[in-house]
Formats: sequence, C-alpha cells, structure tokens
Amino acid sequence: MVTKSFLEKWEEEIPVRTGATPTRRSATLQHQEPVLRQSIAITPDTATNPATYNVTRGALVLSFRLLFLRDPGPGEGDLVYSVQDLEEYAEDVWGEVD
Repeated sequence: MVTKSFLEKWEEEIPVRTGATPTRRSATLQHQEPVLRQSIAITPDTATNPATYNVTRGALVLSFRLLFLRDPGPGEGDLVYSVQDLEEYAEDVWGEVD
C-alpha cells in the first residue's frame, strides 16, 4: 500500500550575490542552481473502498515558457493539472498496484 507520494517541481535559477559587483567574467560564468518551486503530497484515504487519494498544496502548474522555450501564442498557456486530475492520476497508477 502506498503511504504517501510527492510531486516536486524544480527550476534553475541564477543565484543573486547581494552587494557583489558584476564583472564581464562573472557574467559569462554564471551557473544556475536548482530551486524547489512546488511540492505536492498525495496520500491515500484508506477509509474508503476503493481507496481515494488526497492531494495537498494545490494544482501542479508547469510553465509553458520553460517547457517550450518560447512565449505562448494565442490559445496556449501554462499546463495546469488540477487537484482532481492528480487524484484521478493517483487512482489510475496506484489502484493497479494495490
């Protein structure tokens, strides 16, 4: 039985050095560091039969610009997986395991 699962969304970010003077060399050597932007917990509710799943911390939002490396056009936008979508996904995946 699955006890708890997590979905995490990470993005890379150039760290800001407060008080540092930027130089040409530092501008070319900028490295990016991973930053946790979102963490979603999915837990089964074993009191129900069949089990249902509870999602905490909201919908999963994936940035269109970060996925496709361009701005969205007309009719395009961020990919949003609602709490209901995530609950159904968990049921599909872990319902087969149990």
